[in-house]
Amino acid sequence: MSVTPSTLSAIQQAGQSIDVARQSIVTAVNEHAQQVMAAVADQPFNVDNDNLFSNWKTLSRLAQEVNAIEEQFKVIYQTAADLVQPETAILMALPHSARHKIPVRSDTSDADDSTIEDVAVKPRAVKRGPKRGAVRTARHAAANSAGLSANDAKVLDYLKKVLNRRSWTRLTQAGMASGADIPLGSIGLALRRLIGFNHVVEGRKGRYRLARI
Repeated sequence: MSVTPSTLSAIQQAGQSIDVARQSIVTAVNEHAQQVMAAVADQPFNVDNDNLFSNWKTLSRLAQEVNAIEEQFKVIYQTAADLVQPETAILMALPHSARHKIPVRSDTSDADDSTIEDVAVKPRAVKRGPKRGAVRTARHAAANSAGLSANDAKVLDYLKKVLNRRSWTRLTQAGMASGADIPLGSIGLALRRLIGFNHVVEGRKGRYRLARI
């Protein structure tokens, strides 16, 4: 049983919507608290103050419930991410060619000189540096051999430009997806694999750095 990347993306989008709702409710709670304090300071014994305070408590409870739902969605997302089938490169096995042994003649005195040919020595080719496109292709090939997908390689190339191994840098998944030019729904899985293969280290509150290899 596995989860498709589209399903994981839908779960992530739902979690983001819940986070937006939580922030909106928290803002409403703070604004309502200001109204309650202003009303009590202006008219301490007004009976309407009780209604304002009751509404503030209701909003506060809503904020706590939405926060709890958001924490549950984080667990749901992590569980679903573990069920996503990783992208693996399929390697075709090449048939083994039979090795033919060349017989060695011990007696060369009767060898026919007409069968002996001079070996032409070719000039040594001058080695040139690889082109930029070849370097990028080589990086992606190396990433695939290490168990990473094409999206993983794009994210790793971007992170190598903005991170270092000595200090932490705060990044958002939306920023990573834009910098690596991949869909936002794929960034979570790619980032988890890069962390799992010890290319990137994740810190607290969305901070990252390159692993010290």
